[in-house]
Order: sequence, then structure tokens, then C-alpha cells
Amino acid sequence: MKPQKRSIRDFFAPLSQSSQATLESTPLQRASSNASNAQASRSTNSSTSAITTAPAPTRATSTEAAPPQPSQNSVNSGASRRIVSNGEQIVLNSDSDSDSLPDLDWGDSKPSFKVSTTTTRSKRTADEVDGDLRRPPKKEKSKEQSFSLLLESAHKNIETEQRIKEHKAVLEEDLEDTPKANLAINEDILGQAVQDDDDDPEKAHRLFLAMQRTNATQLQSVYYFFEDTSDSTPVQHHKFPYDSLPKQRWASSFQDSTTLDQAFLTGFAHQVFRLQELPEEIASWMLDQICIGRNEVLNERFLEILESHHVHFQTLLDIKKLDAIFSSIGANVQKLNSGAKVAPSSEDQSATRPSLPASLKSTAKLLHRAAPWLHTKVRSHALYILCHVCLDNRVQGDVDVLNSVQDAIEATICNFADNQRLTSGVGSPPAEQHTQSLIVSQLSDTIPQLLSRITHPILQRNLICALPARSPLTTYLRRHLALSFLLDPTTVNVPLADPKIPDLVHKHLNTSPNFRINKDTDYGHLAARLTLLDIAIGPGFLSVPYQPLISPAPSRAGSSPVTSPFPISSEIKDFNKEVDALAQHIKLLGNTIVEAGAVVDLTILDAKDCVERLCSRLEHAARIGGKRVHNIFGNPDDERQLRVSKFFLNAKKPATPTPQRGGIFDEDDM
Repeated sequence: MKPQKRSIRDFFAPLSQSSQATLESTPLQRASSNASNAQASRSTNSSTSAITTAPAPTRATSTEAAPPQPSQNSVNSGASRRIVSNGEQIVLNSDSDSDSLPDLDWGDSKPSFKVSTTTTRSKRTADEVDGDLRRPPKKEKSKEQSFSLLLESAHKNIETEQRIKEHKAVLEEDLEDTPKANLAINEDILGQAVQDDDDDPEKAHRLFLAMQRTNATQLQSVYYFFEDTSDSTPVQHHKFPYDSLPKQRWASSFQDSTTLDQAFLTGFAHQVFRLQELPEEIASWMLDQICIGRNEVLNERFLEILESHHVHFQTLLDIKKLDAIFSSIGANVQKLNSGAKVAPSSEDQSATRPSLPASLKSTAKLLHRAAPWLHTKVRSHALYILCHVCLDNRVQGDVDVLNSVQDAIEATICNFADNQRLTSGVGSPPAEQHTQSLIVSQLSDTIPQLLSRITHPILQRNLICALPARSPLTTYLRRHLALSFLLDPTTVNVPLADPKIPDLVHKHLNTSPNFRINKDTDYGHLAARLTLLDIAIGPGFLSVPYQPLISPAPSRAGSSPVTSPFPISSEIKDFNKEVDALAQHIKLLGNTIVEAGAVVDLTILDAKDCVERLCSRLEHAARIGGKRVHNIFGNPDDERQLRVSKFFLNAKKPATPTPQRGGIFDEDDM
């Protein structure tokens, strides 16, 4: 059946009951109905050119049934804005002066409708979802299966932990035990390792030079005499031996631990043991407390009491006790007594060094105070241990600890001889051999041990630079030991002022391969040996011609100033001649060092600096009268120097008789 066609008249027809029921339906239905009516009115308005007014249809009076306001394009809105003039409708255009139509306030033109939709989902039973896809049911694991998985994971964890422990043990192995530690990598070995398809013969050489530059800038030779003390056995120190004191009232101050320290700090113990004999058990207890280094002020009080009873130093401090004391603070005494050579190790400059034992300073103070009362063998052994302490790089970096060790060495050396022999030190003539006889007699065991154990040039330099030079005796011993290290294996058994010493030095500089500059020269070792030579020379090998000024006469007004007596000119001449010969020999050695290679090895600059510093000291400080001045006009004392002055003197010509003439005429013509 075809739908009935609608006409314009249906729009103006009154509402039927069904239509009115529709208007009274839900707001959503009314909104859709109004929208369809508005669309129909817009289509009718566009098709007709003129529409006549018609009576308005009846509408519901209730607000719920009231239709929404028509849009701006509806017919009613268009008719309401028309003006009738003389029976004709007039529409104002944009050029009109005024608009008689007031502005319309539309407000909320479109009513907002809020539709709430609720969705309910009913539970589906198993019968309703028979045809749909269902989630597969979970498989329940049996207890045996879960236990097997747990056991398997536990075995895997145990194997992983075992592999980690094995790799960690390999990483923590001592590098000294590995065979690669002593492998010297040269250019040939490196060339075999970097072989590839590119036949570049210079590749290994460039890589070797790069490795040398890296090692020179990042590695340094170090030696640690003290090891980590965390696992070491401490000194067995017992409680205060109160039972060794007499049963008197004053002894109650030492019974309680709270008043024990106060008894020593306040000086009460020192006063008591001045009147009472110090028991040996208390003296041993105080030695243990000093080695612990618990309190510096308390250690000072202990030393004062032990010095007043110095007999206990002789009875308690022996060689075994010294070894036990240094072993307790981390020193490797077993290697010290084995006689093996001391070798340094290479370490990165940025590496963190372990700290020194806190009780090293108090132990050095103990040896300093006990040195005058030790036996000769014990004193020699103490000096031998202290020399190894100076080799530690950490001791040289701590000024406070180094001063304490130097004080102990100074007191140990100076107590080998009496005070009268301290004046026979630097520059003594060959006839006075007190200092040399002291070294031969009382240090004959210590110095050979040092020469046999310390053979590395850098360690030799570190030891010599760390030794004190505050008295003539220690200065002489320092020079003697430096010259012995330099000329080893040649034995120095003559005084340093003997004329044979300069000849030995010149011969060693000419014949020793350590002072030959070639491609295999280790310039770090060369710089260390030049430092040893500088310290061994000192003010000069020969006797320094010096005459002290004894009680000069007071100066008076108008009198000439008092001058110190000057040495004999022949002695000054011989001394300066020997100093100039040493400076010239060392300067020739420095001329063979090529500074251009410093790009590869930075230690070349160190060796060059040592040469220049030694030559400058000899020419300006050691030489009497300052640097030698070369006089081009000749020096009568120097027969080898060419004198230019003879070229400026007119030679005297022999006088020849000249004939005498009377005039231009002969006698016959007259």
C-alpha cells in the first residue's frame, strides 16, 4: 500500500486526539516531534514564496505539554518580523537607520535533556552459555609437581652461588703469584700480539709508545712495610699488675680502673715510683700500653717513669721484644729477617692507600727515649728496622710520623759514640778517622745488610732522603750510605775526605752501564742514582778548606774592619779543581740526554732536572768563590787556558845600528 501524500493543509489542520496524546508523551518524544515539525516547516517555507497568516492552533496550557520554541527559520518567526505599510509587507534592509524590531533574548534556545540509561546484566547460568565460548578450567597442580619445581630452583641457586664463589676466588688471588706479574712486555711481544691482515710494521711501535706514556703518567713504584692490621695479633697486654704493689693505702689508687689513669696523668704515680722501686711487671705493662698508642698524654707519663728507671729498658727491650712490638702494629718482620731483597710494586697514582698504624708514632717515641740505654746489638737491630720503616711511602707522606721516626734514628746513631766524636763529621781530614772507625766497628753488621737487601735505585733514594741530617755524625753516615749504594758492589772502606774517593766516582761514571744513555735506559732509575750522587758529594769529597774565626778583636772607630782568616790559596785551588772536574763530568752526561724523547717517557725530564740541579749546586754553592769565571785574557793559574792578551802586546824588535850620513854629498865631493 502506497503511503498517503501529505499537503500543506495538514500543517494548519487542528490536532487530533492521537496527536495530542503524542504531545503529552515523554520529553524525548516531544523533542523528536518538534525537530520533525521544524524540518517540515523549513521545507514548506522554501517552496512557497508568500504565506498568509492563519489562526494559531490550539495548544496545551500545561508547561509539560508546551512545545519548544520554534527555530529562527520557522514560518512564525519570519512573519513576526514583517512590517505592514499601506497594506504591503515591508522588510527592513541593512541600510535602514533604525530597526523597529527589538533584539530577541533567546536564552537557552535548546532545552537540555538528560537521559539516564541503566544497563543491567543478569547472571548467566551454565545452561544459557552452553553454546558460547567458555574459559578453560584451571588445572590444579599436584603437591609432588610443586615440590619438584622448588627443588629444581634450589639446585640452580646453589650452582649459581658456587660459580660466583669460584670467580671471586680467582679475582682475589695474589698478583705476585701469577706468572704474568714478571712478564716484561717489549715491542717484539706486542707486535706478535697485534698481528692482523694489515701489514703495518709501525702499528706495534706506536702502541708500545702509547703504553709507555700511559704507564709513566699513571703508575708509580711504591713499597709498604706495614700491612693491614685488621687480622694481625695484637700485643698481649694484661690488666694492671696490682698484686706487685705493696699492701699500703696509696696503692688503692691503682686498684680501680677509673682512678688508674688519673693516678698517672696527675703525676701521682711518678711521685710514688720516685720513692718506691718500680716493679718489672708494671714496667712491662707500661711498655705494652705505649705500643697500643691509646693516649698520647698518658704515653708521655709512662715514658717519664721508665726513663727514671732506665734499667728496665735494658732488661725488657731485646731483639725478640722489638720484633714482637713491630709485628703487633702490622710490620712484616718475617721477611725482614729472611734476608730477601726488597722490591717495590707498581700502583696507580689515584689508588687509595691503606692507612698507617696509629701506634707507629708512639713506638718511635719509645725507641727515641730508650736509645741511650739499649745494648749495642739491640740498638743496631732497632736502626735496621727503622731504616725499613723509612722505605714506606706512607711514612714519607706523613710529616708528623716521619719526624718521630727521624728523631728515633738520630738518637740511635748518636748513642753509638760519645759527644766528642760528633765533631769529626763532614770534611774531616784523613788523619781523623773516628767516624769511619765507628761505622766499621759498630755498624759493620747493619750497613752490609742494607746494601744486600735494598738494591732497587728508587728505594735506595727514598731511604737516603728520609734519613736525618741534623748532626755531623748522621750527615756523615747519610753520605757514606749514599756513596755505598752508588758504588755497590765496590766497598767504601776509606773516609770520604780521602783522595781515592773522587777517582772511584769518575771511574764509576765512565764504566758503569747505568750511566750509559741508550734506548734501554731507565731514566727513572738514572734520576734516582743522580740524587744519590748529589747527596754523597755533599760539600765536596776533599777536606773543605775552612778556618773558623776565634774570638775576634773588637772593632774601634777609625780602624779597619776585622776580616775572617782566609784559607791557604793552594788548598782552595785543589778543592775548586776537583769540584770543577765533577761538574764538568756530570754536565757531559747530561748533554747525552735527548729531551725530545720526553713525549714518550716523562722521566727523561726528571733525569735532566737532576743533572742541572747537581751542576748548579757544585758551581755556585760547593765551589769556594762562586762559579768559575772564564777570563779571555788569561789566568796565570790555569796553564791550559789560551791567553788572548799576548795578541795585544807589541813584540820588541832587536836594535840594529843605522848608518849615519852627513848629507846628500859624499866626502869625496866635498
